[in-house]
Amino acid sequence: MIAILGGGIVGHVCQRICEKNNWPYTIFAPPAPEHKKLLLLNQQSVDFLTQLGFDIPTTYTYTKLKALQHRRFSRLLIEDAPVCYGVYSHHLQQALHDSKNAIPELVQSIALHENSITLQTQSDSYEASYLLGCDGQQSLARKTANISLSYRNPCHIICMPANIEGDSLIQLQHKLYSLAALPGENGMLIICSKTPLEPESVTTSKLQQILKHHCYLVHAKPTISYQIRPSLAQTCYRNRCLLLGNAALNIEPIAAQGLNHALFNLKKLYNTPNIDTLQLQSLSDAMQKQNQELYDHMAFLSSTKTSSHFAKQLILSTNIFFPDIKERLLKFGNRHV
Repeated sequence: MIAILGGGIVGHVCQRICEKNNWPYTIFAPPAPEHKKLLLLNQQSVDFLTQLGFDIPTTYTYTKLKALQHRRFSRLLIEDAPVCYGVYSHHLQQALHDSKNAIPELVQSIALHENSITLQTQSDSYEASYLLGCDGQQSLARKTANISLSYRNPCHIICMPANIEGDSLIQLQHKLYSLAALPGENGMLIICSKTPLEPESVTTSKLQQILKHHCYLVHAKPTISYQIRPSLAQTCYRNRCLLLGNAALNIEPIAAQGLNHALFNLKKLYNTPNIDTLQLQSLSDAMQKQNQELYDHMAFLSSTKTSSHFAKQLILSTNIFFPDIKERLLKFGNRHV
């Protein structure tokens, strides 16, 4: 039996994978607060979720991307159909939710044995052969498996729900921060900075000055601010525990890579013939290599000090748009080398 720890998007996709592959499972999915954020899914992610039988409630289809560099004439417009889709996190969570074989309790402790795993909730204990850890950056599965993390310096994130008029996704490098604009009546601005930002530096009027004519901020709601510490697990598999999603890799949200990359790895799990130690170790090796690559790429992108190199670094964020974006962005970036 497989135990799935975590009832978020990644956990429920794992649940469907187990259903499709006829793998016996139990998912531990305690109630969690509902977050209402606008997420970006690329075409590969939507195709994979559709293949699993999910009906994805997309709200927006974005077919243009503008890579901008503040205070320079540099601008790259990529226009094809589609670039990616906008879906609200709570709508996606509802679409993925399945109460089958679900335990709505928090796992309090996990004990590892030579050939099994014991999970203890407040009311009962459960035995499993393998554990899929989909329980986020503070993963109990990772701690139990004794898998260490590599860390980078914290990032300060501001998410600002906003009414944004425009037809292009915007990726902009400012001297103080990176900015992503997701247009729509219920769109979103995402700001990522290495240092805390003063409120007066991210007012609607200041942001409109930076975005100029590329989009128009009709209205911005009160902001949601938080801090993350980008991290990478030393390995994805140890002691019968496989780490997925933020339990294995937690990166800055500015390039819309996190969820799409997690789904990319989940597709590998879906295509695994069966669940045993050799298969999971092989899967872990493939996942770890790509996790490390993305972790390093995002570090390079976020550490860029001169905006003239922003678009060139953006090529390192792979698999989000479409196959030839790398070549186009590379040519664009080379104009400043």
